[in-house]
Amino acid sequence: MIYQANDELLKMCRISKSKKESKRLNRIDPDVKSGKKSLLHNEIFSFRTYRKYRDICCTFLRWCNQLNPEIGHYSLFRNHVGMFLKDCRNRGLSIKTTSNYRAALVKLYGFSPGDFNIKKLYGRKVNVDEFYKYRYLSQDNQNWFKHERLTSFLTCTGLRKNEIRNLIGDMLIMIDGDYFIHVCVGSKGGRERYAKIIGTDKEKNDVVQMMIQAGEDKVFEKIPDDFSYHILRSIYACRYIDLVASDTENIPEKNKYHFKGEARGYCVDKRGMKEVSNSLGHNRIDVIKNYFRKSLFNRTKGKDGLEITKEVYELLKRGEKFV
Repeated sequence: MIYQANDELLKMCRISKSKKESKRLNRIDPDVKSGKKSLLHNEIFSFRTYRKYRDICCTFLRWCNQLNPEIGHYSLFRNHVGMFLKDCRNRGLSIKTTSNYRAALVKLYGFSPGDFNIKKLYGRKVNVDEFYKYRYLSQDNQNWFKHERLTSFLTCTGLRKNEIRNLIGDMLIMIDGDYFIHVCVGSKGGRERYAKIIGTDKEKNDVVQMMIQAGEDKVFEKIPDDFSYHILRSIYACRYIDLVASDTENIPEKNKYHFKGEARGYCVDKRGMKEVSNSLGHNRIDVIKNYFRKSLFNRTKGKDGLEITKEVYELLKRGEKFV
């Protein structure tokens, strides 16, 4: 059954295909317009996504096999998906994990977008804290100061975990007098981008020297697994937006981006948001709104990355949320 499910997922893979173009074509699909199926319901564009979905489907089918060992085809377990997700809830798995399980199984069996809604599954309103990771202190945060060189590097570049693992010194380039990292290996979805190196003059010089010294070799030989990268990307985003932020009183309303939810009341220039978004590896500015933290707004200028990281660590240590 695992091989059967894997074959079905492989049929959905569009690794070299443009997701943007596929979305454009799918939007005119009558079933998508009517809500019978979701956008790109049968397509997977990232190898990492395929691998994650495959592992989840393996977990699901092993669970099903224990209940009904006589069944020999994965498609016959379609009506077990709801039972499995309820079992995940009863076992105390996080809502984030259950949500990932739901996404993979909905993809495999072709359910409609509204099936197995997480809020309905848990029978209550889901708190935002249950979806976001790294809002409180963890063991991974304490390792920032065991690897200060890596921590400082990430607060200046905003790279992801897999990107920093595959980072080679030759990826350093200069554009219009500023240094960028040409991220072309290990990126999410295989998308290339140019991540701007930001920070104090000393920090930027240190990052550039590390890249030059590495040359054709990797900049970091070994990357620790127990290390919180997400918060450091948030610090990078907040530092960057403080650098490019304009006086919003002097720009038209259509060029303003107003934050909602926990960051309500803050407003920045959309052009600055777009610049930060591109550097972080996202196409839309609304995707990166979760990177900007109320705790750091307008409080990063003149500080180096380690200094800001220590402030965030102390905030988490006091039991406050990093929102």
